[in-house]
Amino acid sequence: MNKKIEDKLDIQLNHNLNLISTYLERNTIEEYKEIFSGDPVFEIFGLTDDKFLKKRIIAGLANSIATNLGRFTDKATKIIFTEAFNIPMDQFLVKIEIDSNGKKEIEEVDGFITFDNIPESWKKHFDKSLQQYHSKCKELIKKPIGFGFEFRGRYGKNDDSLLQKDEHMSSALLNKNVIPVLGIFSTSNAQGSIKRLQKSWLILTGHETTDFIKELTDFDLIAYLQSRKHKIDKVMKIIES
Repeated sequence: MNKKIEDKLDIQLNHNLNLISTYLERNTIEEYKEIFSGDPVFEIFGLTDDKFLKKRIIAGLANSIATNLGRFTDKATKIIFTEAFNIPMDQFLVKIEIDSNGKKEIEEVDGFITFDNIPESWKKHFDKSLQQYHSKCKELIKKPIGFGFEFRGRYGKNDDSLLQKDEHMSSALLNKNVIPVLGIFSTSNAQGSIKRLQKSWLILTGHETTDFIKELTDFDLIAYLQSRKHKIDKVMKIIES
């Protein structure tokens, strides 16, 4: 593996795991009891009961894990692509003007590259990997000039604002003759969201996303995370307790 990428990923992974591991320190049953003590409505419905408060904390912990894993993968993709091909961050993260319900807004795409500017180290992967995505997009773009990437942890049922943003982003990319590729790390997504996005994005989910990254950059994100199992196990012990 690329040692420089690993070192940068370690910094980000440690940061996000630390936020997860300190969640229970910041949210205890005692603190919740103090907050809700004396509240007649909470007491009537048993919301001050230890069993309920523990479930509430576990639910919050699950949300913290999902949030921080999403933040990690978001940062990780940028680190892997820019370091693997020595692309300046400001060249890879391009700002795109999108039309959001009749209002012009500037948003940053997670990755952007034209075919003319594909680094030599990328070209060996292009013919065998990216060409298949190029061919799938003939109905959307007759003469594509490159690829625009967005990476997401997952899509839930209440991600309407995010869905609208991504739909606007794909439209902006297509108008520039850029093929929009959406990599989603989770396979547990709201199916209604996926159906909406499939109209304008080339969508990859789960291992398709990590395999895609590996094919393009020679960096195996799954193997990296498996090699850091001892760090992740610390968080798992918190969950088990």
